[in-house]
Amino acid sequence: MPLDFMASESQKNINEKTPLFSLSENAHDILLSIAKPKKDFPKIHKFSDYYSDTSILFGEIKPLIIEIEKAIKTGKTNSIELNNLIKFLNNTYDENLNLYIYCD
Repeated sequence: MPLDFMASESQKNINEKTPLFSLSENAHDILLSIAKPKKDFPKIHKFSDYYSDTSILFGEIKPLIIEIEKAIKTGKTNSIELNNLIKFLNNTYDENLNLYIYCD
């Protein structure tokens, strides 16, 4: 059961054409295990509860990207899936969209 990141102007505009990135539970676990201490990674920890829906507003996307890149570097992990998440987040930012995160 993946964690779905949906890029949209608003939650009510989400439909079958909405850009989507699915993050596996394994990649989620890896990210949270390297995103420590929690106070240094507040954007990542907005979706720490795998089963709770949340949102990341447009203005929070760049800080989230920076946190993920920092976690990858300090955690010395080479996750293709996390790198693909960063690409998706950059595209979302470039399109001026928000993120809505749901456990599928």
